[in-house]
Amino acid sequence: MDDADELAYWLALRRAGLGTTSFALLIAKFGSVAAAWEAPAEALRAAGIDQQYVRRVVQVRAGFAPGRELAALERAGARAVTWGDAAYPARLREIPQSPPVLFIRGSAGPEFEQAVAVVGTRNVTPYGRQVAEAFCEALAELGVAIIRSRTGWRWNVGRRRWRSSRVGSTRCTPGSTRGWRSGSWSTAAW
Repeated sequence: MDDADELAYWLALRRAGLGTTSFALLIAKFGSVAAAWEAPAEALRAAGIDQQYVRRVVQVRAGFAPGRELAALERAGARAVTWGDAAYPARLREIPQSPPVLFIRGSAGPEFEQAVAVVGTRNVTPYGRQVAEAFCEALAELGVAIIRSRTGWRWNVGRRRWRSSRVGSTRCTPGSTRGWRSGSWSTAAW
């Protein structure tokens, strides 16, 4: 099995809704995501996967076409990075609940020793905007990379701070296939 085949199974299990804990259980039990994908439902349950996810995996198996999924990823100008890839961000790998799959469009960007993500809200208050801008400014002056999301742009928090921190932009939606399929991306760097 080549890397593309293995990647397709990571994508399939994400499509089924499996997250960090489920992926960790499956890899521990079966040794690879591909072997977990091929395992019968009873074996998935025995590995500790919740019944709702076992049912979802069975449903996804019925209609999942690996070639079609990989082609859609390519058409979107995106790529997927998994825990098993050398390109998976080292700092993100260190956290306990790191997403098993990242969908990336654009360059991966640099890794930062210190970074903070700024996400927005649909109903920001003037006070909230002021505090967020002051917070971002203070952190940027200390050399902390300010990472913004598309939502952060929606309410314009961090726009000047983002520029002053000289961070590049990478489009990435951790663990979601909806973003790269629909073109609605969050923006992040790590």
